[in-house]
Amino acid sequence: MLSSSRGEVIPRGTHSLLALLAMVQSHLRRAVALVAQGFAWHFKRYSDDEDLSEAELAARRERRGLWSDPNPIPPWDWRKQPREVERDEAEFTPPVDGQHWLNTTTNVRHNTSCDNWGKTKRGRPCGADEGRACGICGG
Repeated sequence: MLSSSRGEVIPRGTHSLLALLAMVQSHLRRAVALVAQGFAWHFKRYSDDEDLSEAELAARRERRGLWSDPNPIPPWDWRKQPREVERDEAEFTPPVDGQHWLNTTTNVRHNTSCDNWGKTKRGRPCGADEGRACGICGG
């Protein structure tokens, strides 16, 4: 957490989006403390800070925080994972006539005349009063 105190801005490089990466010197100790406790990663791609590197090594060695997990996933790798899990076709229950289909990702309800009826990856049969009505079929 940053406070309103003043600090010295030390340029550390540029990000791929051309945003200036800077570390406010007065808050570097807080970053080191978070990494040392295992609450944060040292992103070496954008930082070669030796204090952060040593803090992460110590946290790993002592299995603190996120390092207590046998297989921690770096946030930059976690964000690359697919967002939706493919449904198992054996577990899929198609809707029947008279039912509606609820897309559980968008909370939109479809009726049998809609092209999206029963075709979304994340969905389930539902009643006429669940979710929001589809803007095309009226759900």
